[in-house]
Amino acid sequence: MTQPFQTQYTPHAQQNHAPPLDTSTADQIRSKITLREHRVLRLAAQEMTNKEIAQALGIKEETAKCHRKNVLRKLGLRGKSDLRRLLRLLD
Repeated sequence: MTQPFQTQYTPHAQQNHAPPLDTSTADQIRSKITLREHRVLRLAAQEMTNKEIAQALGIKEETAKCHRKNVLRKLGLRGKSDLRRLLRLLD
């Protein structure tokens, strides 16, 4: 007999804000992402859409979307608010 699917309680999933970012140094963070991903990150933090980012960098929209997803995955971020906080760390 199979067990029914159960969701596990995670405190951050129940809150309106993301967990605090790891306090890695700016150099450690930069070493985890490519230069192109860093550029996409900066533009995304300025509320630019994937289409606008693609036009600004001369790449396809799907490529911009992929870079944005890669940054989130590599750095363990959850969304735009985490991106903005990360940029403050990098400045």
